[in-house]
Amino acid sequence: SGMHFSAANIKCAKDRTRGINDLLDYFAKYGFIEQRDNGKFVVKNDRYKEYITNYGIWLEMYIYIKAKECFDEVHLGFIIDWDSDDGTDTSDNEFDVVIMNKNRPVLVSCKMTKPTTKDLTEIGCLAGRLGGEDAVSVLATTYPVRAYNEGGTSLYNRMKKLDIGFIEAYDFRRMSTKEAFDRAIAFSK
Repeated sequence: SGMHFSAANIKCAKDRTRGINDLLDYFAKYGFIEQRDNGKFVVKNDRYKEYITNYGIWLEMYIYIKAKECFDEVHLGFIIDWDSDDGTDTSDNEFDVVIMNKNRPVLVSCKMTKPTTKDLTEIGCLAGRLGGEDAVSVLATTYPVRAYNEGGTSLYNRMKKLDIGFIEAYDFRRMSTKEAFDRAIAFSK
């Protein structure tokens, strides 16, 4: 017995191939990989290899790519080494994505799971420490924040109280990239 393919299976395989090719094009466009003359792709460095192969880092990479569509200055994996005597016990801290929006830092933390109160407190405090009053804190998440906006103790209400904007990963399917970022920035202040 041989393999049988239906038109639906062929269309699905073509869609997946197109999706993979689109993803490779994005990776090349934003400098993560380069295509050699022989058609093979090469990852530019070990850090980028980690971004491409680590499941938890996919959201960071996705937000970075989306931010590059709207903003001129975007950084991925922005590490801050605090060497100050301000009494805060932090040695190294990382913001997943940092965007400069009209000289205003937008500090994005990406979470693949439901954010905890500790996550929210850390995002707000670190953003304030790095960027002062002008800094904007944004949480990018795969968790459906709006869908679970119930009662006075919801994640949505805590984020509003802490001035933390948010982007749900699916926002980019519901609105333009610019609208998603603008809404998150406006929500946070």
